[in-house]
Amino acid sequence: MPREMTSTAAPNSQTRRWQRWAVLATLLCLSCASTPASPDGLREHFVTGKDARFPQDQYVTGAGQGGDASQARLTAFADIGAQMQSKIEGTLVSHEQMMSGPGGGATVSQVTNDVRQHTTFDHRGLATVVDTQVRDGTVHVFAVLDRAVLAEPFEREVARTWALLRRALEDFAAAETKMDLRGAGRLAKEVRSRAPELAAALVLFESSTASAPAGGQWADVQKAAQVDADLRRLRAKASVEICLTPAPGFPEASQLVQVLTDRVSSLGVRALPCAQPGGSASFRLEGRIAAVFSTEAMLEGAVFCRPSVDLRVLDTSSGAEILSASLGGDAARAAGRDREAATRAALKKLGAISAPKLSEALGDAP
Repeated sequence: MPREMTSTAAPNSQTRRWQRWAVLATLLCLSCASTPASPDGLREHFVTGKDARFPQDQYVTGAGQGGDASQARLTAFADIGAQMQSKIEGTLVSHEQMMSGPGGGATVSQVTNDVRQHTTFDHRGLATVVDTQVRDGTVHVFAVLDRAVLAEPFEREVARTWALLRRALEDFAAAETKMDLRGAGRLAKEVRSRAPELAAALVLFESSTASAPAGGQWADVQKAAQVDADLRRLRAKASVEICLTPAPGFPEASQLVQVLTDRVSSLGVRALPCAQPGGSASFRLEGRIAAVFSTEAMLEGAVFCRPSVDLRVLDTSSGAEILSASLGGDAARAAGRDREAATRAALKKLGAISAPKLSEALGDAP
């Protein structure tokens, strides 16, 4: 468990067992004490759903009624559940601005909806009936939910999800330092998935205890919300030399060169003309673009183009190969009424296959 969580760490299992027995004993004793009655003879807490013996900062209380004890109990538990869901929603909304990134990132509503998917609440087995009264054939039940017991699993979930998010953030920062675009892109994706889990755990914990855990959890949620902006800044520092070579007699390959150059630029990375090895670019995109043309007797007059490209992306500072792929062939095969039409259609297919591979290598994780 991270150090900052120490002050809110849950007690050990033996201590918890004694605490729960103490809670049950307290509830039973308190339920025996008398409370004022309403004008119709019902004890007041059956009408208001509140009881001074159970302070709202320590308990969630609810009242229910029905034709029998089972129905009344379910109604009381539903009352408690509705209160908790309302509290959860209020806590979620109060933090939603904190969970969204700067301009260009996910919108507040998108992030809030992602977190909301993780904020499930189930009070079954936690709420306890402490008083029952039958009046005019109707069973009335008063139930309580101890916030300390409720908060235990949420506190553990905060610790678990916080540790995962912090590790992802630390690894992302290390990838930034090394100008590792591919690693940074993969880790940014992990950060984006971890942040809603932690935010949801925090919302549930705060809703159950009416207080935030000690530590910098929300600060890390805010940091995670900025990861896309951080990734864009990292890409803006990078550049790629475009060193793609058409096979002899295949000048049409410039169509694919343009597609891949545009893809580099769309990621916010500078696309540079090919220079001698040892230049100042961060990465070097190499490849040979070729094509095989053919005709088929069954389709008289049609020309088939089967293009291919061997792509390599090199990290110029270390010489490491971060992408090596042979693409195209039958997957990019296309036909046309003449060579020009067939080539144009086939290279369009090849671009659709190869551009995503290049994007992934430059940090745009799928």
